[in-house]
Amino acid sequence: MNQHVSLFGGSFDPPHIGHQMVCTWLLEVDLADQVWMLPCFKHPFGKEMVSFNQRVEMCSLLAQPLGDKVRVCQVEKELDGVSYTVDTIEYLLKQYPHFQFNLVIGTDILAETEKWKDFDRIRNMVKVVEVNRGGEDSQKFSAGPIFPRVSSTDIREMFARQDQSVSLFLPARVGDYIRRNHLYLKGWGKREE
Repeated sequence: MNQHVSLFGGSFDPPHIGHQMVCTWLLEVDLADQVWMLPCFKHPFGKEMVSFNQRVEMCSLLAQPLGDKVRVCQVEKELDGVSYTVDTIEYLLKQYPHFQFNLVIGTDILAETEKWKDFDRIRNMVKVVEVNRGGEDSQKFSAGPIFPRVSSTDIREMFARQDQSVSLFLPARVGDYIRRNHLYLKGWGKREE
């Protein structure tokens, strides 16, 4: 029997409660046997991020309560270059020919897909599962629940301001990791690998 795997990519800088909710939903409504979180290695739009290893560790902490059904896949580091989704999917399809993949994408990102490399090709390779993040356009999408529009950018800014309410938007173990490693403080920048 083919494994159904949802590919859930992103910067995950940091991963937050919204990401965890999406993973749970994909598994509970039977859209996936497994969810693979794919932290981006080098952002195609040159986005500044904490190190790949730190983001992998935070994703692993987020996935812990969901057991072996959610794993963190480091394939984009293995591909060692700018992280283009189309290249990642093509590689995974070759490596796992018996797996059936879908790509999870937030509805807030759909407007940006013209900036992506070969998004039409992605749609031909895998099914795209749209996840409705709340906001202005949330009424346009009727499939599935509306997830809270939690923002990693806002979370980073909350850490920089030392806003204690940031804990409401993160799994506790991820928040503890960020504090222990002094991430996202004022003037934070790209960390070494």
